[in-house]
Amino acid sequence: MARLLVLAIMLAACNADGDGEVTGPFTGAIQRYVVDGFTLPISNVMARDLGDDLDGDRTVDNQLGMVVSTLNSLGNLNTHGADILAAGALTSVVDMQADDPLNDDRVGVWYRGAESDEATVLGGTLIDGVFASTRARVARFPGRAVVRLPIFVDTDPTAMELVGMELDLTPDGRGGFDGLVRGSVRADEVKNTAFSGILAMFAAQPEDHRGFWWLVDTNHDGIVTLPELYDPDGLLDAILAPDLRHDLDGRSQEVISFGFGIHLVPEGTPRGSIVDRCFDRVRDGAETAVDCGGDCIPCAGGATCAIPGDCQSQRCVAGICSPPTCTDGQLDGFESDVDCGGPCAACVPVELCDYDTDCASGQCIGGSCT
Repeated sequence: MARLLVLAIMLAACNADGDGEVTGPFTGAIQRYVVDGFTLPISNVMARDLGDDLDGDRTVDNQLGMVVSTLNSLGNLNTHGADILAAGALTSVVDMQADDPLNDDRVGVWYRGAESDEATVLGGTLIDGVFASTRARVARFPGRAVVRLPIFVDTDPTAMELVGMELDLTPDGRGGFDGLVRGSVRADEVKNTAFSGILAMFAAQPEDHRGFWWLVDTNHDGIVTLPELYDPDGLLDAILAPDLRHDLDGRSQEVISFGFGIHLVPEGTPRGSIVDRCFDRVRDGAETAVDCGGDCIPCAGGATCAIPGDCQSQRCVAGICSPPTCTDGQLDGFESDVDCGGPCAACVPVELCDYDTDCASGQCIGGSCT
């Protein structure tokens, strides 16, 4: 993180307002690099450090970075990005075209969240090996790219299109680069993407996210809907409010700023080692489905299984886990105790609870219904 902070300070000084835009044609050899590490904001201070002034109002923009840091504070941020990258479940690449690898005033760079993703070239310069793309605040032809990031715990990487994009790279002294990626995501895309990620996270391990579920499932029926998630008076609607506007496809649209860090290694560099295969987003070892069953956490309903113990519901029927129910005799789903609390029938005295609404008496004291 310290290297990224130094990079941010250096590039901010080199890219003051008034810089011109670098456009093609770009020439020279194309060198490919692979992302072998992500730095996502885990605090608001870190979000500001990873952001930039994207619209020229002299304030740092990284609204979505603040949201990611909030996920971290709630225990919902994926902390296994290194395992996902090492397993090959996520491969993001950066291509750089330059005549000189150290000093070139016309360089083209493409960022791809996956090798097959489309990308718009980012024009920039190389000065003593440091690459800085045209600032978003002055770009007439802003870059766009799909980014794929390990954001929600126990789920696949999240894909979003970053528009008004900036990319800054500084040599790490070992043949790779430390980088900063900034831009914005359409407000409607952010909400739909977050909705899908939250549902997948809830399904994978509901008992770990009961507090979050209780906040967003306003009628506590166990089914989170898009209107519930973005209730105008709710937390998520407030923190995912657009903070910028951007010209997209011929019209001004509301967007949410985002910035994060990356580390690049030359293509062909061996992958790192997997520390925990139960979180690498690949079905391996004794798992019966991706990262569940066998020696890993029990699987959600609909996942493949071999024995009842592979499933959260403890029911494996014809090789498929049955979903949790309020009558399966198991503590599963969003229940606070076996077959009661949450979306199930209210719990009676002495049974476990987290909230007053879990109890028939309407009183949860010290983790038990009174």
